[in-house]
Amino acid sequence: MSAAWEPLGPDLWRYPDSCMVYALRGPEGTVVVNAGTGLGAATLGAVARGPVTVLLTHHFRDHSDGALAFAAAGATVLAPVWEREYLLDPEQHFRERQTWNSYDNRWDRFAPVRPLPVTGWLHDWEKRTIGGLEVEVIPTPGATTGAVSYLVMLGGKRLAFVGETIAAPGRVPRLAPLQYDYNDLNGAVNVWHSCRRLLKARPDRLLPSMGEPMDDPATPLHATREAL
Repeated sequence: MSAAWEPLGPDLWRYPDSCMVYALRGPEGTVVVNAGTGLGAATLGAVARGPVTVLLTHHFRDHSDGALAFAAAGATVLAPVWEREYLLDPEQHFRERQTWNSYDNRWDRFAPVRPLPVTGWLHDWEKRTIGGLEVEVIPTPGATTGAVSYLVMLGGKRLAFVGETIAAPGRVPRLAPLQYDYNDLNGAVNVWHSCRRLLKARPDRLLPSMGEPMDDPATPLHATREAL
């Protein structure tokens, strides 16, 4: 696992952690997408400029737990509004969770094990300027029902930070989270529709949290819909 931020283009870096953590440098600050375990926070100063804002795509703790380290380093943390219960009060969530004779197979047991310092919430289809960058929130449920992707304009390119909606052409990173019910794969239906939404957004590049960047987005998105 790398101990340094890797350049992916002008003002764009990634840090390989428990997921891919991305940093985008805008004219008024730096946007970080997902947090991994937080290892990247220690060396973020090498690429960041101005205020830092961390955007979480969903609540899985291999993507979100590092928000604590980034917040301790001075970053603001924002997350999808539909993931709120898992991020702010996971203990209460686990108290309420039925643990016997359960036909609910959602991966909410992969939620954070401690409250995370989220200070603001992002709504589906919201457009917001963060760090001087225009960010659009695209709802892309799949691994979790509240997951989102972020479409960001950087250097004249429309970059789509898609979380674990897709990992490679025709592939999702893991199938197990898509089995919401005991005998059903409802999450696959959500991913199929999420890929359609990303196609309509017409990004120039896909940047997944568990996979390599893809510079011809339509091809891998169509392949994933066909595979599903």
